Amino acid sequence: MHEVDRMTLKSVELKRTYSSDYDDILHEFYIPALRESNEYNRLAGFFSSGSLAISVRGILSLIKNGGYMKLIVSPKLSRDDVKAILDGYEHPEKYIEQKMIKDLEKIEDLFIKDHISVLGWMVANKKLELRVAVGYDEERKLLSYDAMQERCIFHQKVGILKDSDGNAITFSGSVNETAMGWLENIEEFKVFRNWIKLEREYVDADIEKFSRFWDNQSPRVKVIDLPYAVRSKLIEFAPNDITHVDLERWYQKSQTHKM
Repeated sequence: MHEVDRMTLKSVELKRTYSSDYDDILHEFYIPALRESNEYNRLAGFFSSGSLAISVRGILSLIKNGGYMKLIVSPKLSRDDVKAILDGYEHPEKYIEQKMIKDLEKIEDLFIKDHISVLGWMVANKKLELRVAVGYDEERKLLSYDAMQERCIFHQKVGILKDSDGNAITFSGSVNETAMGWLENIEEFKVFRNWIKLEREYVDADIEKFSRFWDNQSPRVKVIDLPYAVRSKLIEFAPNDITHVDLERWYQKSQTHKM
């Protein structure tokens, strides 16, 4: 009797680089790669409803596979926010909690609401653990506003996908979240595979980087659990039945628009 072939990340046809200018990144990368994964770790840059929506594209494939996600985000603070904290008027973590809740409360865009609803379902069903990274200087004081724009993990977009056979791929690059409309974001990234000898060191480096942040081992970043109030707010978006959520309708509309 022949053993039934099992699909793994090795079976996914991967390019070395992707750009949303000419690639259908959702259907050519995210969905097929997440379909073969059981773990997805991601550094998502600044916390905003839009960046959260971007981070879960194709995630229904992971959910159907029984997978689990770890996500690290950073609070997006204005110059006035940072000043209020540094001047001692606000406790950093409480202030950050309030900012995150306000961002979620003002969501009106249906595209973003649909994607956030999936995140909420994942949090409620213990399929997603989300942590918050805050930039500090060598004296463990909150970074100044200007330093926040340049340092720590705020501009890093790194994703790690693993399957049950120990195969792993990582991707890193950029997402332009200021582009016109969420469906028109410019995304570019490179992909590395741990089963290719020349690429393995890049995969290992990305995994080590994520683990260092996740375990709060970076000297310039303090990583905290998602505040309970923010977690509760996310869960409010969760649908009763995840199978009724159809995220692809947004991307079909986008493809039609581009033709």
